[in-house]
Amino acid sequence: MMFERFGQNVNWLLAMGVDVPEPDRFRMAAAKLQRNRLLVFSRYCQVMFRFERELYRNPDQDLNRAWWDLVEKYQEIKRPEGRDLPNYASKYHLIGAPGVLS
Repeated sequence: MMFERFGQNVNWLLAMGVDVPEPDRFRMAAAKLQRNRLLVFSRYCQVMFRFERELYRNPDQDLNRAWWDLVEKYQEIKRPEGRDLPNYASKYHLIGAPGVLS
């Protein structure tokens, strides 16, 4: 994640010898792109946080339904019709970096 941001940093690009014809315009575009990415990510965070809380609260519930209810609410992505697969289980956070609720 750190290196991803370097590619949007005019000072770093210039230090690496990259020709940036309009540095000020580049800075403005990079800032807007970063803001938009963070806004999208914030909605995903809402899904992950709330889903994990639901998972620990009641692991016997229909987790696929709980997942898609949250995705629809926070990311405004409609669940695919006729699909009933555990999409939530493909998220790295649930396997390798689970949160701790106290």
